[in-house]
Amino acid sequence: DLIEWDEYVGNYYGTPRKFIEDTTSAGGDVILDITVPGAVNIKKECPEAVMIFVLPPSIDELERRIKARGTDSARAISNRLEKAYAEFKHVGEYEYVVVNDDLDACVAEVKTIIASERMKYTRNPSILDKLYKGDLK
Repeated sequence: DLIEWDEYVGNYYGTPRKFIEDTTSAGGDVILDITVPGAVNIKKECPEAVMIFVLPPSIDELERRIKARGTDSARAISNRLEKAYAEFKHVGEYEYVVVNDDLDACVAEVKTIIASERMKYTRNPSILDKLYKGDLK
């Protein structure tokens, strides 16, 4: 029942297939915060998916943010940073990259990507017929 799942530093995460299908069938967008292997699985299942890699401004800042949560042991923090380094190597497999230096700016950039993707002709091939009722044929 999961469209993707993965283990991330000792925890398992997954995305229900029905949620994705129901949301996209209704014309909605789905934003997933998932690992690189999960993203690869999504792309296999949904080739039209748009992949956005959100990067921290630096590895030092990532470490500071993880520590600031106060929820992880030193070993868990080390594991998370090691995993981040491994995932950074896959950034070129994504269509877009956004640096999360300022949360509001990051959100605005993601919204811009979504708006741009919605306007692509390949996502709206019948737009001329809808607008001009076939008069251009």
